[in-house]
Amino acid sequence: MGRKIEIKKIEDITKCQVTFSKRRSSLMKKAQEISVCCDVDVAFIAFSPSGRISKFCNKRSFAAIFSGFVALADNIYVTCACRRSSTSCGNLTTLRVTAASHTI
Repeated sequence: MGRKIEIKKIEDITKCQVTFSKRRSSLMKKAQEISVCCDVDVAFIAFSPSGRISKFCNKRSFAAIFSGFVALADNIYVTCACRRSSTSCGNLTTLRVTAASHTI
C-alpha cells in the first residue's frame, strides 16, 4: 500500500499540475476498471488547474450518462429539499426544470 500523505491544497503551481496529471490518469484507469468489471456506466470529468478538460466515458455517450444523472440528481434534490426546508416545492421544481433543460 502507498504511503499516507497529508491532504491539503498544493500551492506550487508546477507541483499542482504534475500531481493533477498523475492522479487524473490513475482516476481514469480506475473508472475504466470499474466500468468493465462491474458492467456499469461511468463518466469522469475533470478540469486541470490550467483549465483543460479531461473526460472518460465507457459504453454510452457522455451526454447520455450526464443527462441521466441530472434527471436523477434533480429529483433527489427536490425530494430532500422539500422535506427539510420551509422553501416551497414550486420554486424547487422550477429550478429542476431549468437545470434539466440545458443542453450538453
